[in-house]
Amino acid sequence: MHIPVDTTETAAFVALDAMRAAVASLTGCALVRARITYKMRVETPAMPDVGASIKRRAVFFLSTPDDGPLALVEIPGVSDSIFISDGCGAGQVVDTLNLDVAAFVAALLDLPATNPFGDEATELMSGNLQSRV
Repeated sequence: MHIPVDTTETAAFVALDAMRAAVASLTGCALVRARITYKMRVETPAMPDVGASIKRRAVFFLSTPDDGPLALVEIPGVSDSIFISDGCGAGQVVDTLNLDVAAFVAALLDLPATNPFGDEATELMSGNLQSRV
C-alpha cells in the first residue's frame, strides 16, 4: 500500500487503523505490528566521507519504562568525533556529552516511536562502536 510522502503522520495512522479494522474481519489473528515507511530517492548521490564505512556503526542503547526491554538504534558510517578520545573505551564508547550526540538523542526521544515490544525509549543508557568486517 502506498501513502504519499506529503501525508501527515496523523493521517497515515488513521488510514492504518482503518486498514487494521478492515483486515480484522478477514482473519482470526490479531494485528501485532504495522510499519509505515517513506520511500526516498536521492537524485544526485552524495559521496561518503573518506574512510566512511556502512559496516562501522554506532549502537545506542536506550532505557524503557518499568525495566522493559531496551530500545536499540544503529547508525552506520559514524564519525570518530562522537566517541570519547581518551581513557578506557577511547574510540569505542560514544561520548554522551558530545553536542551532536545529545541533539540526536533528544530528537530520538521526541519521536512517537517504540521498540518492537511497544515500549517508548526514555533515556540514553550507553552507546558504542560496532564494527563488522
